[in-house]
Parts: sequence; C-alpha cells; structure tokens
Amino acid sequence: MEDKLVILAEHPYEKALLIKSRLENEGIESILSNVNLIQPDASAGVRIKVRENDFEKALKIYENFLRDEGYETKKDTEAKKEKNMSGVKKIMVPVDFSDYSRHAAHFAMHYAHKVHAEILLLHAYFSPDLQTIPYDESFGIEGTMTEYIGDLRDAAKEEIEKLQRDLKKIAGKENLKNLTMDYSIVQGALDDAVFFASESYHPDLIIMGARGKGNRKKDPIGSSTARILEKAPVPVLVIPEDTDIQSFFDRKKIVYATDYDESDFQEIAKLVSLVRPFNMEIICTHIEGEEEEPLENIKMEGLKKYFKKSYPDLTLSCHMIPHEDVIAGLDAFVLEHPVSAIALTTHKRNLITRLFYPSITRKMFFYTTVPLLVFHA
Repeated sequence: MEDKLVILAEHPYEKALLIKSRLENEGIESILSNVNLIQPDASAGVRIKVRENDFEKALKIYENFLRDEGYETKKDTEAKKEKNMSGVKKIMVPVDFSDYSRHAAHFAMHYAHKVHAEILLLHAYFSPDLQTIPYDESFGIEGTMTEYIGDLRDAAKEEIEKLQRDLKKIAGKENLKNLTMDYSIVQGALDDAVFFASESYHPDLIIMGARGKGNRKKDPIGSSTARILEKAPVPVLVIPEDTDIQSFFDRKKIVYATDYDESDFQEIAKLVSLVRPFNMEIICTHIEGEEEEPLENIKMEGLKKYFKKSYPDLTLSCHMIPHEDVIAGLDAFVLEHPVSAIALTTHKRNLITRLFYPSITRKMFFYTTVPLLVFHA
C-alpha cells in the first residue's frame, strides 16, 4: 500500500519548483498540486505534497530552505495568523514597477504589518501572440520569439526581485518586522493575471496603485485598475499617488457611501472585518438633493439601528449630505472631514463609472489623496 500524501506547504509556482528541487536533492519525493493548467506561472497557491512517512524530514528541509531564502518558518507564520483578527491573511499587490505601484506596495507593507498578513507581489509581463501573425511568418520567427519571451520573463524576474529587496530594506528602516513577502510573475495582461492568480492564491484583499505605466495623469484610475475593480472577487483597495500612508492609520475614519441597497448589509460586514483592527469609525453617508426627503431620513435611521444591534462595539456616525452632485458632495465632505478611505460597492455602477471618468472641468481632491475601497457586490 502506498504512503498517504500530505501537504507540506503552499507557495507560488516558481517557489514551489525550487522547494521541490531542494527536497529531491535531499532524497525526498514530492508532487505539486493545485497548478493552473492554462497558466502554470500564474498559480499562486501551489501545494507541495510529500509522503506521510517523509513529512518530518521534509519539514526540516523546508524550514531550512525558508531560512536560507530569508523567509519565515511555518511556525512563525502560524503564530502570526493566530494574532490576525481582521480576517485578512493574504494580500495581493499587482505591480508594474511604476512609482504608483511601488507606493501601493509600500502602503501594503504597513497594512500587512498591522494585521499580521502575508503579501504576494504579482507582475504580468506582455508578450506578443503568435496566433495573430500569419502562419508563414509566425512559423519562421517562432524560435526567435521563444527566446524573446524568455528574455522578457528573465527581465521581469530580475526587476521584481529587485523590488522585493528594496521593499525589505524599507521595511527594515521603518521597523516593519516579521513581514512575509513573496512574488509571482506571469505572462499576459495584468487584470487577467490577477484573476488567474486569485484562483489559486485566494487573497483576502487586493491593494494596488490608482494608475500604472502609460496612463495619463489626468485619468484618476488607470484602465487595468478599472477592470480589476469591476471584476475582482475580493475587496480592492486603490491607493492614489499622493496618499499619505501614516494618515490612513491616524485618521481612523472611513466613509461608506450608501444608497440603502440590500447589498449594503453584506458589504458592511466585510468592511467591519477590514477596519476593526484599526479602531476606525465608519461614517455612513448618503448624498441627497438640496431639499430634505423624510423617507431618506427614515432609511438612514434604520441603517443606524442595524449597525448598533449588529456591531455594538463599533463607532458609527451617519450623515445626510445635501448636494445635487454625488461626486462633488463626497469631495466636499472629505475636504471638511479628513478620512482614511472611501468605501463603496460595485453595485453602485453609476457612481463607480463617474469615479472612473470624471468631468475634466473639475479635479476632485480625493482622487489623488484618499484611498478607495471597492467591494464586489
């Protein structure tokens, strides 16, 4: 009878291959599972399995590997998870090496440090599709193209490893101890890479820059960020270019924009789990017309009662904002009441569309300073 297979660890595909190689060099057989068959490189939660009889020896080899690579051991990670009360254990950070994504990664380190979560840096590198080239031409250049794609991958790996080293240096200077940070590089578009990697890594939160390379400065949110916001299966925290990291944690207030939809109750539960470790006040806001509507006040009172009953330990305030324009009303509110972030759901499609494509006649304050937390409704 064959020995039972047990899970030794989970890592991105490339790291899992290195661990498998180390185990085999030490005489331990292993297999990899939970690999994305379409894009193996996008597999961010690959399971390394060994025979049950080999587990004890394999665990020592694995922990030595982690120490050699500068990562935490499994015991350290488990101890960190026990301290994590936010529900956020895994944070994915898409990066394109622009200043925007570096700033978002820097922010993610502070967030991860506060809630004892791990970070996965994810980079997608572009490569041409040979199938779009006529057959005769693609057949002739296929060998050269393979080498070219290999060079792209090598360059991406070199750059993301440099970014990881730079971030670890920053973490050391800013006393962000015991951070677990890994990376994964994949071929293709960034938004596709996020969706593929999410299937195996199962992040609890995605933190990313508002824009990336090639986006115009007048665009508040880049095209890849917009697509990820619309489709991501988990909450996405978008970090604008001028966000002050420390202010996010010091202000301890987050605005939740409500239209009194049924999805509010589900999304509020997610919001509470994300902000509870920071003791943040949740400010429910509703933008109404200049004339007061009695029905709107009744709905707000109902939402307030739900909060007090479901989350008695939470600090909550509710505000009706009289303004004809929702975006301008939000902007005026955060100018008067500095907040850590603005939260809303993808159910509010009209609002999100206006956030993506604002009027060029007015530049809103919060576009470049206040993080945006979006839940997939």
